[in-house]
Amino acid sequence: NRYLLVHGMPSPTINSSFIFAKEDGFLCYPNNYNHYVNYYRNTFQHGGVSLEEMIVPVIKMESKG
Repeated sequence: NRYLLVHGMPSPTINSSFIFAKEDGFLCYPNNYNHYVNYYRNTFQHGGVSLEEMIVPVIKMESKG
């Protein structure tokens, strides 16, 4: 949170909304804690995506002859 204060951003709260932007692309991240607690109650959540789940290795092979 110190990083946010140094760069002039407001201190985050449990119901904060964030927009991350660089050049012409952006990510809007709503953080509505109570909504998601009720929506995902009694479910199993993975917690994230690993690089292995996102990247599919591809190889191109050519014969020597």
